[in-house]
Amino acid sequence: MTLCPYIRLFISNILTHYCSLGGDLLVKKENSVRVFAKRLQCKGQLEVGNQYLIMGKDGSTTDTDGKMQYLLESDTWVEKMPSVEDCKKSFNRNNCKQLNEFIEEYKINGCTQ
Repeated sequence: MTLCPYIRLFISNILTHYCSLGGDLLVKKENSVRVFAKRLQCKGQLEVGNQYLIMGKDGSTTDTDGKMQYLLESDTWVEKMPSVEDCKKSFNRNNCKQLNEFIEEYKINGCTQ
């Protein structure tokens, strides 16, 4: 979805939410939907059917239902989650293991700033 010639909107289902520092409290509901906006001049693309680990600031704007919207900007970390098949490949095993360990640590200890 394109809002204007400079922004691309991605409407996404939130599968797992690990932490919010007082911001998006409604996202913890199962299958929450959120809008992510990306400036067209920024590198990277979110692809339909893939899962991503996204870390950054809570959204500064909300939609008409009060749900936060997020701008993917230069200080937002967006990591495409590897598929189960990709993680089985010997080349990817260590990276997948480290990413999964990071996610588990984050689930246990949560956000700190």
